[in-house]
Amino acid sequence: MNVSLLKSLLIFSLISSIFWGCSQKIYVENELKDAPEWVTIPKVKGYIAEVGSATTNSANDFNFQREEAMADARDNLAKQISIKVDNMFKSFKAVTGNGQESTFDKSIEKVSKQISSQTLYGTKINKTWISKSGTFYVLMIIDTNSVERFLEKTFNSSFKNDNALYQRFLASKAHIELKKELEN
Repeated sequence: MNVSLLKSLLIFSLISSIFWGCSQKIYVENELKDAPEWVTIPKVKGYIAEVGSATTNSANDFNFQREEAMADARDNLAKQISIKVDNMFKSFKAVTGNGQESTFDKSIEKVSKQISSQTLYGTKINKTWISKSGTFYVLMIIDTNSVERFLEKTFNSSFKNDNALYQRFLASKAHIELKKELEN
């Protein structure tokens, strides 16, 4: 392949990427231009609130779309209430050789895992909105008092639960292993 063709393809790819990125930003701005405020800032006094969304599907099954948006909102609620994050970061640096002949090697590895597992009782649909493109948005809420009571009950019962103690032991063991790995 000749150099001028390669340069042309590179320039075309770069320009295409820029236009695609700009068009995505414009699409999102247009999509949410007429959206109610709760779509971008989910807040309801006395409740934990989250938004879920689902685009139209090829079967035009509105019930499925609605269920998908509700599941997305519940997933977002669960992440607000409880999320477990494990992280590991490894860094290695080395210089080989002397003077002008030396090389610098660097290796970085980052691993992150997030898991949300929470039973939600009493979630309710507060508001819904359908955008011009047909995306269904739902504002799901859960009463903060019921979440506090549930978490308090779970916390108090976990002190008397052998499984919870075993889980704490496993978590402690994993933390020690992670610390050892980071020290190496």
